[in-house]
Amino acid sequence: GLLRLAETGADSVVVLSTFRRSQEWLAELTRESPVPVRLQRIGGETRNVGIGEFSLPSFVSVGDEVEGQLSLFGEGGAPSDSVGVELRVGAELFEILRVPFPAPGSEVSVPILLPPLPDTGVVRVSATATVEGDAFGIDDVRARWVRVGQEEGGVLLVSLLPDWEPRYLLPILEAVTGLDGEGFLAAGEERFLQMGIEAEEGRVVEAGAIRDRLPRARLLVVHGGGEMLPDWLETGVREHPAVIHLPTGSAGAELAGVSAEGALDGAWTPDSELPASPVSPFLSGLDLGALPPLSGILPVGDDPGGTIALWARETPDGEGIPALVLREDPAARIAVATARGFWRWTSREGGGREAYRALWGGVASWLLAQPRGVEGEQVRPVSELQPRGEPLRWEVPTGMDGALLTLVPVEEEGDEEAPPTVRAALEPDEAGIATLPVTAPGIYSFEVRFPDADPEEPALTHGFVEVERWAPSLRRSPLAVPDSMIPSGEGAVRAGPAGGRPLRTHPLPYVLILLLLSAEWFGRRRVGLR
Repeated sequence: GLLRLAETGADSVVVLSTFRRSQEWLAELTRESPVPVRLQRIGGETRNVGIGEFSLPSFVSVGDEVEGQLSLFGEGGAPSDSVGVELRVGAELFEILRVPFPAPGSEVSVPILLPPLPDTGVVRVSATATVEGDAFGIDDVRARWVRVGQEEGGVLLVSLLPDWEPRYLLPILEAVTGLDGEGFLAAGEERFLQMGIEAEEGRVVEAGAIRDRLPRARLLVVHGGGEMLPDWLETGVREHPAVIHLPTGSAGAELAGVSAEGALDGAWTPDSELPASPVSPFLSGLDLGALPPLSGILPVGDDPGGTIALWARETPDGEGIPALVLREDPAARIAVATARGFWRWTSREGGGREAYRALWGGVASWLLAQPRGVEGEQVRPVSELQPRGEPLRWEVPTGMDGALLTLVPVEEEGDEEAPPTVRAALEPDEAGIATLPVTAPGIYSFEVRFPDADPEEPALTHGFVEVERWAPSLRRSPLAVPDSMIPSGEGAVRAGPAGGRPLRTHPLPYVLILLLLSAEWFGRRRVGLR
């Protein structure tokens, strides 16, 4: 800016500043200024306290305490002053900390220890600094969004029926995939019990927490789907790109895309002759005929709707019935186990455990082999908390180009005026990231629909995103710089030979050029040239 002013003919410049900048900025100004600069302070010390750093883990396991750190900065306080810091989990006030008023130019750090957060997917934790006479409110509140429960890309098992299968299947899937897993057993209407060796077994989890986990799971397992499935589970299963179905009834099989009749009792022995399928290389060489039999098999129709990976027969000469079907479409890969009792293979030492691991290892490898970004994934913000004054960034999976994103502000207590509702079409770049214009600070609920979708139908994606209000304007203390004149820098590029106005900024050269061109044109006209 100083260079441009010098080029337009300024002999000196007056800089008005609060001087809440670094010493390096002042040194660079002194060194690089092409003309003398007069520094003039505006503003001054004010009574203010703000939150500098607020750090919390982005993910915590269910039942774990949350450790973090918080720092305060401020100025204009007395030695006896203290600051109240309100910690809130969601909208609920958890604790009020009393912290000494920080001295100018320094920050006071305090540790934070929160109890286990509610298991609702993503939880907003906020810290608010309060002090009497605070003159600048934008730096008083900072928030963080903490994900509770399963991390991104894990294994999620939902069982609707008490059975031994989930107890054996979940740790095998964790072992063969290398992913963390969680299991939940239905214990009544909209309530589940947590399963797993590492989990707090018997802990009751609401259905809403399971619903929030569905889109985040890399691999979803649904066990015990009979005649009735909860609507939220049915919707989540249909939208998931990698699912293992272990149905017990025709409705569960239909949800998996397989038409089946009622289950047939009896003992069904796996067929040692493997059909060509993605799973057959994992099972080759194993004596499947010597394994414990399966039970409760669902006879599928003439067209299973996919690749048959395993047959089972009630007698050696009996008709074979598919025991495992693999289905694939552009949006998902689905494995359907139409028989029950696979857990018996691994309940005793021997080749059965090897076969059980090979079977589900092959199924999981095939399900997870599809590239991420297939249709069925959800639009979501790059981060639940996005910085103030910058474009909003969204991850947009394949097939969601042109979807309509709607941001509706969530009114908070103390808001004088809510920001406007935002609607924009998502146009991702080559990396699958779409940007929206800079949006006013606040908390927004969002939903994603296609423009021609029925408004009565559920949104493709919904959730929350926050544009941070916090700004660090007063975090840096003013430099102790007296009002003074800084001469032009020794090594700076001068505006002219003697520091005067550059030739290109004078009008005379341009007028002279125009006169010469006009004279040349006039002379050519006089001699008859064109």
